[in-house]
Amino acid sequence: EVQGRARRFLQSLHLRPRDNGSRNTDEEGELLRNQCFYLSISHGYLGHGAPPEQASKLALKLRRAIEAAVLVAHPSWAAGLRASSTGEGEAMVFADFLATAMREEDSSLEDGGENFTARLAVCVLDSVLGHVEVYLGPKYKDLEGQEAKQRALVLLWYLPGHYQCLVNDDEHGTKVAMTYEEFKQKLIEHGVNYVETVD
Repeated sequence: EVQGRARRFLQSLHLRPRDNGSRNTDEEGELLRNQCFYLSISHGYLGHGAPPEQASKLALKLRRAIEAAVLVAHPSWAAGLRASSTGEGEAMVFADFLATAMREEDSSLEDGGENFTARLAVCVLDSVLGHVEVYLGPKYKDLEGQEAKQRALVLLWYLPGHYQCLVNDDEHGTKVAMTYEEFKQKLIEHGVNYVETVD
């Protein structure tokens, strides 16, 4: 019943999951496994028209930034994350990682660049439990204009052990053009439970 409700919610918004695979390749040509979380955020952010190389590159950037932040908080997880990416261990990438990464200061980042995740609003619809986990970056609310907020909204579909991005249910699977506030209103209208994780 709960699973059916989650599917019906997607149908009512004319959305569908888009699978982005679970493998990526790093700059040295090494194969990375269990990368569906990062690939889905990347595709969800960039949209269907992005070249595969661009989506792959952004997924790598997300992986580096998110896992670096997580390892500062949990250094003992290093071996597990390494085993996950080589496929020698269980998948060890969770949406909860976003809460840690979004709070990182720009100056604390390895490359000294801007914390890209701090600008995102990532909503994860759980296909099993039917609720939505919302990860709001502290800079999302300060984005200027409707278009910037729409671009920074990323919708994910969680299946046990796998993430997919949510796209419009049209021929090309186009990017969802909603702000977080608009999506939140849809959740309320359809009685979908959601939990916001904010800074």
